[in-house]
Amino acid sequence: IVCCEINFKNEKFLIMCIYAPNSTSEQKIFIDELFKMNLQKYKNIIIGGDFNCEMSDKENKKINEKEWERLVKSIKLKEVENKSNKNYTWLSGDRKSNIDRFFVKSKCNFRFNFEENFSTGVSDHNLIIIN
Repeated sequence: IVCCEINFKNEKFLIMCIYAPNSTSEQKIFIDELFKMNLQKYKNIIIGGDFNCEMSDKENKKINEKEWERLVKSIKLKEVENKSNKNYTWLSGDRKSNIDRFFVKSKCNFRFNFEENFSTGVSDHNLIIIN
């Protein structure tokens, strides 16, 4: 987890970049640590990174999906919608997944758009540009 607070147009923002563990048990601990950070106190927050979790809309969710959903709801985050031409952010062989995400909570009327999503050739994760 890398965090910084910035002031932009007289508003304080917490910007957080995360890289969540792969295993379900380690993700549970990771999410518990995020809860301990009391992120609810921030009025403006941006969280982005590799969540290592699909976070699907299906009813039959995995344990880690439920834990991420609980955290997102408790902080009142909204996901930045992927409007790029790709519905995945990670690619390895024939496997594709949308595990890289951005969430925002803002008392300001700022809009955040997931503009582009493309391979750099350096990583199995795509570069994501938020506007």
